[in-house]
Amino acid sequence: MSTLKTPFRYDFVGSFLRPQILKDSKEKLKNGEIQKDEYDKIVNEEITKLVAKQKELGFHAITDGEFRRTFWHLDFMWGFEGVEHEDTGNGVKFDAELAKLDDTYLVGKIKAKAHPFVEYFKFLKQFEDENTVAKYTTCTLKLPTIYCAE
Repeated sequence: MSTLKTPFRYDFVGSFLRPQILKDSKEKLKNGEIQKDEYDKIVNEEITKLVAKQKELGFHAITDGEFRRTFWHLDFMWGFEGVEHEDTGNGVKFDAELAKLDDTYLVGKIKAKAHPFVEYFKFLKQFEDENTVAKYTTCTLKLPTIYCAE
């Protein structure tokens, strides 16, 4: 466990471009060509490589690159009871491409349950050492507005 204190003289959000293997694996999972456990193994391997690269570059804060997320804020909301979503093919135009967005609905009272982000953070924390501290960005629900913080 790290004893480092943040903030450092630099900061970054922590979202990195996904390697092609992650993009391909996500598509294979969606198409039923691989199982969830195989996909999770690939994601874990890619996060492990990313953390090693961050350490090699001398970063004191390490992140998982948000490799497990589809959307930086919606995945957080989807981890609560009372929130559902579906892929309707909708999105917004961004740099001449359609940035896909799942439609998200409140279907009941928002309640806490075992949130997947806790396990994701535990996985990242295992890589902490005397020179690094794990960093994970989450959102705070403050209805009707959602605030995101690190």
